[in-house]
This record gives sequence, structure tokens and C-alpha cells, in this order.
Amino acid sequence: MNFDLLPQCRYLIGIQMNELKLAELERKYGKRRAMRMMQEFLEKEFGMSPAFYTADQSRVGRIENTLGALQLPLGVVGPVNIRGEFETECYLPMVTTESCLVASCQRGAKWFFEADGIAVEVKNLGITRASVLKCASAAGARSVAKFLEENLEKLKELAESTSAHLHIKEIEIKMDEAYLHIKLTADTEEAMGMNMITIAMKKILTEFILSKVPLAVTLIAESSNYCSDKKPSTVVAEHGRGRYVRALGYIPGWLLKRLGVSVADLQELVKAKFGSGSKLAGSIGVNAHHANMVAAFYAATGQDLAHTVEGSLGITKIEPERDGVFVTVELPAVLVGTIGGGTKLPQIQELYKMMRIKPGVENSANELAARLGALVLCGETSLLIALAKAELADSHERLRS
Repeated sequence: MNFDLLPQCRYLIGIQMNELKLAELERKYGKRRAMRMMQEFLEKEFGMSPAFYTADQSRVGRIENTLGALQLPLGVVGPVNIRGEFETECYLPMVTTESCLVASCQRGAKWFFEADGIAVEVKNLGITRASVLKCASAAGARSVAKFLEENLEKLKELAESTSAHLHIKEIEIKMDEAYLHIKLTADTEEAMGMNMITIAMKKILTEFILSKVPLAVTLIAESSNYCSDKKPSTVVAEHGRGRYVRALGYIPGWLLKRLGVSVADLQELVKAKFGSGSKLAGSIGVNAHHANMVAAFYAATGQDLAHTVEGSLGITKIEPERDGVFVTVELPAVLVGTIGGGTKLPQIQELYKMMRIKPGVENSANELAARLGALVLCGETSLLIALAKAELADSHERLRS
């Protein structure tokens, strides 16, 4: 290529050689050519080998300043036996760099396969977006709130006009002195839906709240922390967001005996780890490592990785029954979709086949959430039994790279 790469790409190390900005590179030369220019610059400037991140255009998605694609280890767990509404035998993908994690989930999957499988329940609670406005006074905020509550149907109509796939479940109005928080909750069908509900919120702000409210209001932020997007909060832990998932499996006495652990061992572990340890830490979620499985599954299925934060707010319970135990995991905020975002990447589309999910088909997002619930149960049960047997450090020492 006959490009003077250094002047055009100096922004990568913070030195501006001319007025050509990064976005202008892509507009001027096209994404594919601009990507190659950046790769050549890094090779020339830092001695990096583009062989490790070069990818064809179909594999890089819609992100900006595209350099290529980074390969990460991809593991598989299965077969996983899911019973009930989401009955299937399937395999679940995990993208992680952590040794032992896939092996641990596989161990849990094997136990539940040998026993009676995994029962999963999914509830679509709806995605949320909250905006915050400021009124002249607390009294003004009360008046505006009353006006909006009298016009909820109009707000719903405006929001739903932005997409045939968005259905408002609730509009909530909260006051904090002169601040007014408006929160939308919506069913966005098979999409995770953050972009959809953000656009819907913008519509009601611009076409109703900021133009038709009888008192002066100022928009402070289109996104208020009240929606708790990508942040841990007691609101999400208690009331949920996206999809609520509950997965349950039984470990019978004969299997516990083979594993060398007793019901009493597991009860004492839960009491000490969850009851005492979580209390001392002030934990919101009470679990062993939900976030491990959530992050690995989100990465493998094209989800927004930052929603691992909400995915970590789960609860794990162990309840004795006959000579065995029921293990239950509850995830109050699973943010998944089978269309949009990273789900469009061709390699991720391939992974949906092993999960027996057809992206975009009705109920496919619920099916995906159910698969995640089963995976979390497998990994959580495996770790708890390893802890009860004091095998955690030994496993990492044996399997570390």
C-alpha cells in the first residue's frame, strides 16, 4: 500500500500529526481499508504481528475504530439435560481464559445428567430505562408527577410507536426532592432491548414531557441510575431486570456418597460461606461464582458483557430432601437476546446450533436465558462440592496452564 501510515495513524499513540481523525479514516477509505491501515501502523510502530487479530469484515461486528478480532479460548459443556418447559439435551458454549472453569461446569452437568436433569423457570420481567429531570421545586415535581400519571396511556402510546417489537409493561415515576425519575419497563421480544427502550424514552421526553408538561422541567440525563443498567443495586437484586431465571437440580444421596460429601457438609458450608461470609462482606448477591458462568456464556453468545454485573446478583440455595439435596440458583437479572448486537456475528450464529436455538424465533430469548440458568447451576454446584471437600486449590494447581 502506498499510504503514509505514520502521519495518518499517530492518534493511536496520542500524537496528532494532522487533522485526520480516526472516524474520518473509516469514512475516507472504508472500514476494511482503514482497518488494514491501522494493522500496518501497529506492525510498523510497535512490532506487533497482525496475524493474531486480523479478521475478515464479517467477524468484527459494528464496533468503531476496528482493528480486527481477538481470539479467546472457547470451551463446551454438555450434554446438559434441561427438563420442563425448556426440555432439551444440548451443549453450552463458554468463552473464558480461566482454567478449571469449563471442567467444573462439565462436572456439574455430568452429575445432573446422571441424576434427574435440571428444571428451569424463566420470567420475562422487561428491560428498563430511566431518565431524570429537574423541576423548580419539590412541589413542582409533585405537580409534574401527577400530570404524567394522568397521561400514562399517552406516554405508553408514544413509546410503543417507536417499534412494533416493544411493549410497555410499566411506567414508574419517582420523586427525590426537585428531581423526577421516569422509568420505562418494556418487553422487547427476542432482543435484549436496551437500544429499543432508550429510543422509546427519547420519544416521550421530546414529544411529550419536555413540550407538554405545564410547569418548567429540565432534562438532566436521558439515563438515570435508577434503571441500574450495568450497575449492582438492591432494586435489581430485589425486583429483577430483563429476565428472572430459576434453575433447580437434585443431587441424590448415592451420588453424594460417591463424591465423598454429606448433606451436613454442604449445609455447614452454606451457613458459613453464604450466611456468615456474605453478611460480613455486605454482599448483594449471595452465591459462590455466578459471574463466572454469566460472563463466559455472554461472551460466547454475543451478549453485552457489562451486564455480567447484574448477572452476578444471584442467590444459591441448598435444601436437604430425603438423603440428598436440592440445589437452586436464582438469577434476578439476565439480560439476553437472540437478535441484535454480537448475536449477528457468524461464528456466534454457529454456536446457537449446539444450543438448539434458532435466533430471532419466538421464545428464543427465554430459551437462551434457560440455558444460562442451567449452566450457572452446573458451575455453582461443582464449586460448592469442591469447597466442601477442600479441593479448590488442588484443582487449580492440577489444571493450571
